[in-house]
Amino acid sequence: MGPAMNEEIIRSSGNPRVKKIRKLMKSSAERDSAGLFPVEGIRMAREIPAALIKEIYFSESALQEGITAELERIYGTAMPAPVILSDDIFRSISDTKTPQGVLALVRKIPFSFEDVIRTGRPVVVLENLQDPGNMGTILRSLEAAGGGGLISDRSCTDIYSLKTIRATMGTLFRVPHITAADLGGTIAALKQNGYRIYAAHLSGDAYSTDVHYEEKSAFLIGNEGRGLTDETAALADQLIRIPMEGSVESLNAAVAASLLLYEVKRQLR
Repeated sequence: MGPAMNEEIIRSSGNPRVKKIRKLMKSSAERDSAGLFPVEGIRMAREIPAALIKEIYFSESALQEGITAELERIYGTAMPAPVILSDDIFRSISDTKTPQGVLALVRKIPFSFEDVIRTGRPVVVLENLQDPGNMGTILRSLEAAGGGGLISDRSCTDIYSLKTIRATMGTLFRVPHITAADLGGTIAALKQNGYRIYAAHLSGDAYSTDVHYEEKSAFLIGNEGRGLTDETAALADQLIRIPMEGSVESLNAAVAASLLLYEVKRQLR
């Protein structure tokens, strides 16, 4: 037996629930304050740990198509009573051109620095990364390459934005990730815990493929256009560069992070 359904169908854009969703969709400050973030779409909804779901919304069409029954099978009794929005209201809050009619408000995952370093596996540290697609791809590469976790500074794109969430393809819920209020202090803490710090840098004095990595390796990756600041690069134990041919000046940040993670995986295999 699935959860009880909220009988009323919300048809007004002035409804408090609709207003709350809009704020959470648009504002990282609102997401921080509420400790919640919206997740849209059936594929991502399947990935959410049931205990993290605070509210779940369906469009009238999704209800008629039986999508609720699928999620009830996944979540069981942990699924909160769904709230139904008219198709027009759902479209008005959706972040996609063709809404699938499923949206959940999810509790932020309380990962800690200790979670990131617990396995002693490679860590990626991001400074001022701005592209949600890059953020999501790096998180996916961390999981695929057996990495330990992700650390980003406060100037990075919000990992809980809808675009980033979609790019993570569900790894957001499985790979530890934290935002560092003090990036320098966090890098120092990595060193204190036995990590060797490498900065991906065009001025690197060694090719990334020539360095012998330990499992406790941390890679600093900077802004897509400007790279790492001099201050952050100076905190690294070693500057490394990825071998490139032709006239290419630099690689995409997510590609660079992925190559480094897989080089560690190759060496430790």
